[in-house]
Amino acid sequence: SQSLHLFYPMLKKRDDFEDILEERRNSSDLRYALKCYTPVLYKGLTPCKVSELKQMVLQSDQLGYVITQVSKEKGMTTDEVTGEAAAILEEMAQRLQLSTVRFFAFTLSKVFKTLFRSICVNEEGLQRLQQAIHNHPVVLLPSHRSLLNIVMDPFLKGEVFDISLVPVSISYERTLEEALYARELLGVPKPKESTSGLFKARKILSEDYGSIHVYFGQPVSVRSLAESRVNRSQFNLIPRHIPTRPSEEILSFVNDSAYRLVRAQEENMVLKPWVLLAFVLLQKQATEDKPGTALDELTEQAVWLRDLSRHYGAFLHWPGTVRAQLSLSVFKKSLKLKEIYNSFSFLRNMFSNEFILCPGATVQDFEEACYLLVKTGALQINQQEVLITERGHRTLAFLTSVLDPFLQGYQVREMHTHRITVGLKVNVGVGLCNIDSQSNKTLICKRLSMMHRKVVHKGRLK
Repeated sequence: SQSLHLFYPMLKKRDDFEDILEERRNSSDLRYALKCYTPVLYKGLTPCKVSELKQMVLQSDQLGYVITQVSKEKGMTTDEVTGEAAAILEEMAQRLQLSTVRFFAFTLSKVFKTLFRSICVNEEGLQRLQQAIHNHPVVLLPSHRSLLNIVMDPFLKGEVFDISLVPVSISYERTLEEALYARELLGVPKPKESTSGLFKARKILSEDYGSIHVYFGQPVSVRSLAESRVNRSQFNLIPRHIPTRPSEEILSFVNDSAYRLVRAQEENMVLKPWVLLAFVLLQKQATEDKPGTALDELTEQAVWLRDLSRHYGAFLHWPGTVRAQLSLSVFKKSLKLKEIYNSFSFLRNMFSNEFILCPGATVQDFEEACYLLVKTGALQINQQEVLITERGHRTLAFLTSVLDPFLQGYQVREMHTHRITVGLKVNVGVGLCNIDSQSNKTLICKRLSMMHRKVVHKGRLK
């Protein structure tokens, strides 16, 4: 029989944090904004004026090719299209005015000190980034796969020797646009930004948004990622300024690289006590009918979840020291490893649109999960059997309850698709059910319970 080889995740040592707002609270913001400052230039760069930069862009081969194509498609002259391009460039181009930098240095310092208790940055990562600015151009981009494709394009076409990608993880205790974000998740369109909206948002300055942690990760070399995966010779016979549709090989490479970078960002996300407390309260609200919870009980559950999270490699910022207490347990229930893997694989595929899961890493994720559950004393694996310990029931029950809202959502969708109950009208968009009678309500509850057990235990929907 085939044996299980557990994946051993190496928990890396992370850098220490430094609060960059501490100095700002003890000195003048105006003096800070007006201090002598010379922008850093990376080696080999010749400074030029804004007008020269604009001309370089307008006269580039890439923009010239796009202007020619647009003029053919719209039946316009190249001069007309060039004029539109120049107007767009004039609007979006940087004016390279140090006064703008000083204005934001003063304003953002005031705003950040009002909104946040601290902004903690890993000093070693910040120093690495500052050193990189001396030697190479640095571009800050949001995590989006299309932007990653654009960044990798110069390397794939041989314009640069290598590109270093630095994953930056930003962890909030409380997001500034929490209400807008919640509405956006429900499908409500985000309102357009306006000056009046900016003035209305001033009320947030009177609230406490906790702390922010910014972690600059280790640089990832695109050249090392592409080694033995991408044949760059396919670009040799194509002029570099002509945009081409990426091949399946390139799309697969960019997709895998994007997953790897996002995983690196997730590993360096910082969890604070408030996050775990909210997690516990949400789970209790979903599983218990009685309102509220005792403070002692909440504290005990939060401490338990803290210890569990640290065993699983979470990056916690918690005051005081932590001692993990593991005890011997009595084994209660035995399950077949193959059956568990089949259920895991099914649920992983079903939730692939809900969570960021690397394609093709099902076996590795399963083995890593088994290792962590064994490490915390929740499971014991003997050959092809999995034993749930007495200690493990609480852990597994908590982890299972995390997925319950997603499972229930899929169950409602499954019921709606197959028209299980006559007379039931399901509005999936807002999650409302109009039930004609009490008997139908009882029937629906029974069906939901049955389908929940089938999904969890058999790994499939019927």
